Amino acid sequence: MAVEIKAIENAIRVIKIEIDPVDQKRLHGELNRFLDWLESLEAVDTAGVEPIRFGHNVVNSLRDDQAAAGDLKEVRKAAPNFDDGFYMVPPIIE
Repeated sequence: MAVEIKAIENAIRVIKIEIDPVDQKRLHGELNRFLDWLESLEAVDTAGVEPIRFGHNVVNSLRDDQAAAGDLKEVRKAAPNFDDGFYMVPPIIE
């Protein structure tokens, strides 16, 4: 399955970009090499292979997240407007 240079020229015209002829030829070669590589992957028989959900068996080695209440007095000092245990924020929609 090879890409013709005309197809590349059409794609360049449709997406409205400018690519000089030297880069067009390089792109043509790279696309064809990629398609050759892709064909070799498609040729592999994977009929008996069980799909995997994750490509690794890494376990999260970090600590478990646990909510911890801070000192309310310190929180009130840091908050610009704090009322009855709630942060008061200005409305963003009128």
